[in-house]
Amino acid sequence: MIAGYPRGLRQLLLRPGTPFTDIDVPPCAGTDSRDLSIIAPVGAKLRGYNVLLQIYFKVNEENGQAFEDMFRDVYVPAMQVQEGYLGSRLLRLFPKEVHEEINARPTEFNYQMNLVFDTEENRRKWAASDEHQVAFPKAKELAEDVQWRGFDVAGEDG
Repeated sequence: MIAGYPRGLRQLLLRPGTPFTDIDVPPCAGTDSRDLSIIAPVGAKLRGYNVLLQIYFKVNEENGQAFEDMFRDVYVPAMQVQEGYLGSRLLRLFPKEVHEEINARPTEFNYQMNLVFDTEENRRKWAASDEHQVAFPKAKELAEDVQWRGFDVAGEDG
């Protein structure tokens, strides 16, 4: 630990492919430590302050490729213009035989979107945006069922 700096101030979210800049992090109140300059991407947010929305989709096998294409071609571009958007992932469940081999708990949902925003306020702005009004219905059209949960990011390793 660097004296006088809480762990959260030293852990910055690094996004591959972003230009780097210096970010000055002031010392904590009551310390005599000097300012610390950390290399981080432009717009980097401190870890532990992000929110993640997990959206679960049940997609028929025949719609799988169309769903993946929709995520790449519609959903991602719609999110990339949103304030506070930090990134996303589309996860596809392992094939049934692998799922069984590893004794995974059964689920009806075979796709999951993980959407990361800097704040819940900005995530809600995304949900109310014109882009969301186009993208989310396209995702729902390809799915039999959709559910979601929101999380505060409580820890990360990289």
